Amino acid sequence: MATILPLPYFGNIYFYHHFLRSEPILLEAHENYTKQSYRNRTEIATANGVLPLSIPVLKSNALKQAYTQVKIEYRIPWQKIHFKALESAYMHSPYFEFYIDEFMPFFSQQHEYLYQMNLQIHQLVLGMLKIETESVLTQDFFTHENSMHHIIRDEISPKSEYWKSDAHFHPSAYFQVFREKHGFQPNLSILDLIFNEGPDACNILEKLINRNI
Repeated sequence: MATILPLPYFGNIYFYHHFLRSEPILLEAHENYTKQSYRNRTEIATANGVLPLSIPVLKSNALKQAYTQVKIEYRIPWQKIHFKALESAYMHSPYFEFYIDEFMPFFSQQHEYLYQMNLQIHQLVLGMLKIETESVLTQDFFTHENSMHHIIRDEISPKSEYWKSDAHFHPSAYFQVFREKHGFQPNLSILDLIFNEGPDACNILEKLINRNI
């Protein structure tokens, strides 16, 4: 049985820990776009607490729009805003300068489609983490009624705390720049883990998996 996951913008810790579990992973490629979701949003730890970063998208007149057809809006300088936020949050983290150049194309080049940009980000992150799990795209839209796959498309959401009830996931603390000020902030963007822990990020993800059940 495979696990079907949505494709997020710089997915969170819970999203990426799935790639070290035993089941195959399918990335959803046939869903309709969901507003106010991680598909265009990620969360980072800043001096003022957790900050959501959202990508504006072009509006569609259709009631429903395929996620793969959603286009990014550039009249709002979101790339500059996101980069400045990352720089402010992580410039004093151990590995920010080591990794930030690899992410710069996503803050300097204009990608037309949100899905394709997120897929490129995801492939880059897997390479950084040295995770060899293959990310296969779904070939159809599956529901709980017509599939035996483990579908958590809607559970990975800013509106859901599903990750807290997943017995296979055991969130634990790692180094964060502002931990002494705000306490440890769990399940943030994978960027938080990469900038703070660098080459040890994959080992930390492995430790978050509860293999005793």
